[in-house]
Amino acid sequence: MDEFNMLSIVSHSYPTLDSVRINLNVPKELKQYFKFKPGQYITLKIKLDETYHYRDYSLCSAPDEGNLSILIKKAKEGTISHYLYDYINDLSTLEVSFPKGNFVIPERPNEKRTLVFFATGSGITPIISIIKHTLKTEKGVSIYLFYGNKSQEKTIFYDEIEELNNQYPKNLYPYFLYTEQKCDPLFQGRITEKKLKLFINQLLDWDEVDEVMVCGQPEMIKEIVLATLNLGIPIKNIHYEFFQHHNLQDFYNKISSQHKEIEEVEVDFMFKGEQNKIIWKTLESSLLDAFLDRGYQIPYSCKGGVCTQCACKIVKGNLGMIENSILTESEIKSNYRLICVATPISKKISLNFDKTL
Repeated sequence: MDEFNMLSIVSHSYPTLDSVRINLNVPKELKQYFKFKPGQYITLKIKLDETYHYRDYSLCSAPDEGNLSILIKKAKEGTISHYLYDYINDLSTLEVSFPKGNFVIPERPNEKRTLVFFATGSGITPIISIIKHTLKTEKGVSIYLFYGNKSQEKTIFYDEIEELNNQYPKNLYPYFLYTEQKCDPLFQGRITEKKLKLFINQLLDWDEVDEVMVCGQPEMIKEIVLATLNLGIPIKNIHYEFFQHHNLQDFYNKISSQHKEIEEVEVDFMFKGEQNKIIWKTLESSLLDAFLDRGYQIPYSCKGGVCTQCACKIVKGNLGMIENSILTESEIKSNYRLICVATPISKKISLNFDKTL
């Protein structure tokens, strides 16, 4: 079946003056293909001026809400976001891909746990999907949301979050930060490491935190992810999603260097029909750079975990990943990894670059 299908627009609304929420109907015959996990996204295929454009948008609806809902915020130089915002009344359908993405957390319906979310701007879109679903399915959950915007008026889903807080007062604790609106000094300004430490001192028990999720402005994501890692949250429990994937290698290197307990890995590998071996000094470089520095022309493109150019199959041992926006669960279970964002788990590993996806 074609990945892209025409879905009818059933309604739309304007959460803020510069954003539009679009609700899409999935016909009965396609529902099995459009099942999604909270936090995933879809891709729109837009034909404009005889050219096809592809844009990813996170789902802001929960899985049990029936329709698929996306939020589009007008970007300064966003041709497609402006087109959709300005001409939504003239559109009856959109061409939509099946849901995908790995910005998800495992469900724990029978456990008591604490989740902490950090969001800015439209970064709330995948997070509100996760929050709504988790509140409905986990009676023992405590959710802390720290959400930064310029003002209440420009806060996407403000009313919906307040309604959820009224419905689940013992489970949801939302805190809104503003940069251009006067409020309590604790919540005045941007979400930063300094603010995080103040929140820990005054609002939540950090030792009880099970999962952290971060989405929004790139600099906020980088600062909060590194701060939570320094404050003792294991990297496997820190989840983040960038809407823009550029200039991230330094960030990944910092994460990698902070949680590498294995400093040296013996790597056997098959590449272009030849078996070779290198020693990966994990504190000095990424695994991809370790290969490149020794003259092995391993294919790569993004160096940020958002393409599959450097993917390889693990034959023996294991590798983790600090980021993955492209490999599916089945591919990971089949032992494929992206070596540009690989982290050491085993002191000896065997890889095969000739077994491609």
